[in-house]
Amino acid sequence: MNTLLKNITFFIICLLASCTKNSDLTLDYGYEYFPLEVGKYLVYNVDSTVYSRNQEGEIIPQIRSSQLKEEIVDSYIDGSGNEVFKIERFERTNSSSPWRVKDVWVTHIENNQAHRVEENYRFIKMIFPINENGIPWDGNAFIDELTTISVAGESLQPFKYWAYEYQEVDLFKYIGGFDFDSTLTIIQADENNAIERRFAKETYAKGVGLVEKEMKIFDSQCEFVQCYPDIPWEEKAEEGFIMRQTIIDYN
Repeated sequence: MNTLLKNITFFIICLLASCTKNSDLTLDYGYEYFPLEVGKYLVYNVDSTVYSRNQEGEIIPQIRSSQLKEEIVDSYIDGSGNEVFKIERFERTNSSSPWRVKDVWVTHIENNQAHRVEENYRFIKMIFPINENGIPWDGNAFIDELTTISVAGESLQPFKYWAYEYQEVDLFKYIGGFDFDSTLTIIQADENNAIERRFAKETYAKGVGLVEKEMKIFDSQCEFVQCYPDIPWEEKAEEGFIMRQTIIDYN
């Protein structure tokens, strides 16, 4: 009897070990949505509209278009043992203009989190494994939500009300003239009240990275007709901006 029990116990242990091993092999963390490799580049069209007042107090939208290139040019090991990738960013007015160095950012994956430092602000862009479970995470954990920035001479607090959430995971999408078999969308902010609009969204393609980004950051004092909720923010905004970034080339 003891021998039989031992055999049964051994069989169960082996079965559980096999299941665990197979589960580990089949679990897809989704790192391919955030590929990091020296030599990788992405090129985007960037369209923006900035809202501000002129000397007469009139609100004048300023429209601008440009192209942006991001290229991972180097990597190094930081003090915590993480491989950090250096991103050089270039800008030009159009496809016939020369590229000019804009700035340098860094990015890495740490503790199953994708970190990216943009303009000295550290964002947690993704958490792994990726799943569409509706549970938000604090992608701006390293940023004070009341941080104030200047846009066209106006003071804004763009990081209020942000809460990151996965949506539309592993979906086909046509973006920027490309067919992407597997994309995921992250809603970073979606707040709409009487005097503020905070919306930020990023879409990533597997094996490519960021393919589309959209931001709408608006403030209004809600004076007169601007108080009506059915008036589009593009018409009632007194300060803020719209930005849309769409991929046009990558390797």
